Amino acid sequence: MYKATLAALALIALSPLLLLRADDDPEPPAKGGPELRKLRGKWTATRRLLNGKESKVTAKSAVTYTFDGDKVTVDNGRTKTVSKVKLDAKKKPATLELTNENTRRVMKMAVKFDKDELRLAAAFRGEPNANEDFSGDNAPVIVLKREKK
Repeated sequence: MYKATLAALALIALSPLLLLRADDDPEPPAKGGPELRKLRGKWTATRRLLNGKESKVTAKSAVTYTFDGDKVTVDNGRTKTVSKVKLDAKKKPATLELTNENTRRVMKMAVKFDKDELRLAAAFRGEPNANEDFSGDNAPVIVLKREKK
């Protein structure tokens, strides 16, 4: 009985240390969930698709999206906007909802993520087109490439 009591007291005394150790996770969970973690980093536009035609992005029309947790910074060379991001991966296609921090304007777009390529199809009226095939026929599509660290 004495040994069991001593062991129980030792566990109680050490339990705060064990709890602190659990918080020492090398990569704590980020805001935005696992889907947004896949997008973390800087993405640069490489081409655009419109009416089924492809055009290259020039330095003058370049745009970057930098995802960090539940925020994204969009830089078009003239202005930078920071928005809160929500990703609904359950919809087909998945949708991104960007809420501008300053103006509270909401922009929705269909998103397709494949390895190091990201396709964003804008939605002008309401929800992104559920039948969007990311060809650029139904809506303008911007193709972004992940920048290497």
